[in-house]
Amino acid sequence: MTKLSVEEQTAILYWPEIARIPIIPADTRNKRIWLNGWSTVDFANYDFRSKLGNGDYDNGIAVRLGKTLANEYFSVALDFDGMDSVLAWFGSWENVIETAKRTRIEWHEDKARLHMFFLTRESIANRKIQIKDSLLEIRCEGQALFVFPSIHKEGKPYTAVGTQQISILSNLFGLKSKINSLCQDYMSDEDQQAYIRWLEDPANYSKLGKGQGRHNGLVTLGTSYYYRYNGDWKNYTDDERKAKLWEWNCKLAVPKREKEFDGIWKWIVEKHRKTRDEQHEELREQERRQQKVKEFDKGYVFSVYEDNVKVALEGNVWTEVHKDPPRWIVADSKMNVIYKAHQYKLDSFDSKTQAQIKVNKFAIADIVIRCRPVSVVKHESPIDFLNIQTNYTIQFKDTTGRMFTLVKKNISQIMDYLKDNGYVMPGYGTENILSAIIAAFREDGKLLVEKSVDFEGYYYAGGDIHRSGEGIENKHPRRIKEECALAADFLEQLSRFYQYNGLDRRDVLATAIKWTIPAPFNFVLKQLTKKYMSGISFSGERDGGKSALSELMLEIHGHFADNTQQSIYDLSAGSANTDAKFGNAVSQTTYPVAISEYGTVEKYSRDEKLVETFKNVIDRLICRHGRKEGKYDYPFLSLSPLILNGNPLISKKGELLKRLHTVKHSQEDRHDKADPKTIAYNELMRTRRHELRILGDWTINYILDNREELLLSKKYDAYQLMDIIIRKFYEFAGVEFPEWLKGWITETTLEELDVDEAAMIRSILFDHIHEKLRMNTHLLAIGKDEGVIEIETRIAKCLDNNLLSFIRKGSTEGGDQIYYIDSSILMLFENRLPDLTLKRLGEKMGFEYYRTMHKWVLKCTRDQLWKFLL
Repeated sequence: MTKLSVEEQTAILYWPEIARIPIIPADTRNKRIWLNGWSTVDFANYDFRSKLGNGDYDNGIAVRLGKTLANEYFSVALDFDGMDSVLAWFGSWENVIETAKRTRIEWHEDKARLHMFFLTRESIANRKIQIKDSLLEIRCEGQALFVFPSIHKEGKPYTAVGTQQISILSNLFGLKSKINSLCQDYMSDEDQQAYIRWLEDPANYSKLGKGQGRHNGLVTLGTSYYYRYNGDWKNYTDDERKAKLWEWNCKLAVPKREKEFDGIWKWIVEKHRKTRDEQHEELREQERRQQKVKEFDKGYVFSVYEDNVKVALEGNVWTEVHKDPPRWIVADSKMNVIYKAHQYKLDSFDSKTQAQIKVNKFAIADIVIRCRPVSVVKHESPIDFLNIQTNYTIQFKDTTGRMFTLVKKNISQIMDYLKDNGYVMPGYGTENILSAIIAAFREDGKLLVEKSVDFEGYYYAGGDIHRSGEGIENKHPRRIKEECALAADFLEQLSRFYQYNGLDRRDVLATAIKWTIPAPFNFVLKQLTKKYMSGISFSGERDGGKSALSELMLEIHGHFADNTQQSIYDLSAGSANTDAKFGNAVSQTTYPVAISEYGTVEKYSRDEKLVETFKNVIDRLICRHGRKEGKYDYPFLSLSPLILNGNPLISKKGELLKRLHTVKHSQEDRHDKADPKTIAYNELMRTRRHELRILGDWTINYILDNREELLLSKKYDAYQLMDIIIRKFYEFAGVEFPEWLKGWITETTLEELDVDEAAMIRSILFDHIHEKLRMNTHLLAIGKDEGVIEIETRIAKCLDNNLLSFIRKGSTEGGDQIYYIDSSILMLFENRLPDLTLKRLGEKMGFEYYRTMHKWVLKCTRDQLWKFLL
């Protein structure tokens, strides 16, 4: 006989009789199921009421998920075990509450452990998904779950957060796509394509309102738009792709607000740009390999014209723009103009037949441009992933016979020049006219194509390494053995100046030299291997040798300029202190660029744009997209390896510092200009600095001569190359390889950053506690008789008297009083740690980052607070 109340019995029968989901007897307090073979039992004719009356369900029940009793639906549950999984799915507890109004969500008063139920038309795959320290389980066929009105093992009942009804999902795409976003391979390619087709079907727009899959639909469709390459899509810029997605969003039942939409698009770009760019590059390469030139027999076209048309076109550059009736665009070599022409019929009398006939005549319609191209050169980028605007160099001749040349301009820029100088007649679509004449040059075989880049240095294209830049073929003369031996001797003399004040800093010199050797080929290595060379940063005390090292590194490849003028290699901070300036600074040469007295990145850019560009410069091929030559989505290449120097550390952001080799100069590194050793060093550099170029010249030629093995084989990264090449240099010079050149700096910046931040937090909190006590001595009766107050007592007095506005008492756990620290504590750190977040503060202090009903807080006990401050 059952001991359950009527309400409990009704709750149990809800599952098999209303939801039509079979139930299993269980001991939920001990997490046991009391039915052998429960996963395969046929419940179709099962008498659940009798079992209930016999007391089989008195200790709890489990539901068997999967096919329901009516065989009409499948029951599905999402089992959340941990706060990270809850937040990954819902985003916030408020969203849990909102969702619980639409479908059944059960809990046992633990926000981190939830069961969410659906009914679906088809089964879905079971899956366990690890999300940080949490687990999300997708449960369907062959799965069991303890449910209301059972009791959890901790003694609290399973209850519904909101509605007790289970919603029916008519469309599984949204659910599967959401799951797929957390584990990547949940949906098959066929499923994803079917979901995208469903999203693009106008009949479904009304089904996507708030809480109905808008967000995931935008992510899925936006990612599809971002990757598409078929049809017109391959010519779309990222801005045009974004505009297409916004157009779709605006058609939904409840569109996302622009700010939310922008956030989704930003996430798509940041997550997929590198992979998408690589895929599109490969597709363009396939097109290039597969493209077949369509033959166009202009001679045949000419041969079928009337004799008077042939006479008019002979000797000119022309193209047919309409077949019936025939029309042409003609660059006339006698008149030096471009005009439109057409064929018309004229009544005539045939004297032989004595009859009226129609004769086709050639007629000039309008003169459009009062000059004509004499020669046209098309400039194309040999780097396949660069889908940039085409430029032309065109030599013109005008009606007065004057010749002039426009060099490397796009068609719009050329037309602007012609308009500004009075060559264009008003009222005509002249850009199309000029394009037609360029097409005519191509049809006549007169269009010259030059593949070139607009930067100096080295790049990979068409299966080989190429170099570009004025005079670069002669930039690095070949060096003989005796010259290399002289350079090796200079390096040895130089190394002795890096032993001083009991320090041996030759590891710094070795790092600077070896880093610089392969640096001009870093862009090539990124193209070929997707691996990059980190930048190098010199920071710390003034007069410590930072600038001297930067100058030495520039001189190796011949780019030290005696500080008399700024070059593209040696820049001031003002030349790179914005996102746009920085992108321009690193896109002009593949040789290293030194930026002096840069300061900290954060002070230039609070919106993270510069930080992102900084990261892209080091590890990607394109650092940013911006405006150039009339194009708004122009790709700025990440060409230059970075040399930075300045007193403060470039940043305290770990994601930046891990991309830099950081050399810190301390007080012990400072040198007095009057010191005899400093004078001797300056004299050595004055008289022999140029010998560094011998090393640079030899290494550039050695790499190019052996590029098949060193670069094209893709076997080596920059760090392996630098070791190989410096040893080969000494071998060629016939000089024994010195022990000190085997060295490399010991890098501790990231570890020190963690320690420094924790120490700074501790110091700021100490000061704040002491200040609060000083201001409230009359309230706390702190007098001379108490002597020195221990820090534990100081903290206790502040907590007991609520002097710390950011800390509030919570519940008691295991006899310990719990305290909650809210985000207002961050005001203490806004001057010295402006980028500190509450979550990161918790990580530094060792406190739990915890979600209350209303907000995120840090959760700690007094002992934990003492432990951190002590």
